[in-house]
Amino acid sequence: VIFAITPVVVVLSLLIVALLMAPALVSLVAERRFPQLERKHGGSWLPAALALAPLAVLSLVRVAVEVTYDFLAGSGRTRSTVWLHAIWLVALVPALTMGARLDGIRGVAIGHAVVAVLVVGTTLAVLLRRSGVVLHLVLRRLALAGAGAAVMSVVIVLSRSLLGSGVAALVVGSVVAGLAYLLCLWPLRKDATEIW
Repeated sequence: VIFAITPVVVVLSLLIVALLMAPALVSLVAERRFPQLERKHGGSWLPAALALAPLAVLSLVRVAVEVTYDFLAGSGRTRSTVWLHAIWLVALVPALTMGARLDGIRGVAIGHAVVAVLVVGTTLAVLLRRSGVVLHLVLRRLALAGAGAAVMSVVIVLSRSLLGSGVAALVVGSVVAGLAYLLCLWPLRKDATEIW
């Protein structure tokens, strides 16, 4: 075996995924251009654009599920993965039904995100804990990524409100938001040097 999937590798994988995906997801969510979308494609596509933010959250959880799935399967806990998906499905059916009735496609996306974070996230935490992964190592560092993503969102929204929606605003907002994100992650620099 060249590379073994250990609890430490799972912690590092989840952390790296979150740190890399957070800026992309924030950019997707904060840089929505609904007026341009409506002008170019008509109002019929607007509900689909409103579903992007919750689906971005869902995509982050899906990646965490895949990393966890690989770890559980590699350590012989395949039954856990079946239970994870069964619990997910049971929680998803009423959430999607209610979401569709209350808010259409956006409600379905919100239902997906809520189930992914609350139900699947909790189930993943339990499964990882039972498999020997020390969760506080992940959660403490993920809090920095979350704070950085929140700061990025504020910077992007502020740059758009101050500079408009042109190319200059996009470039300035992206650079300043990226620097703000890196500043929030500055406390993790020791972890990065230990990994490399």
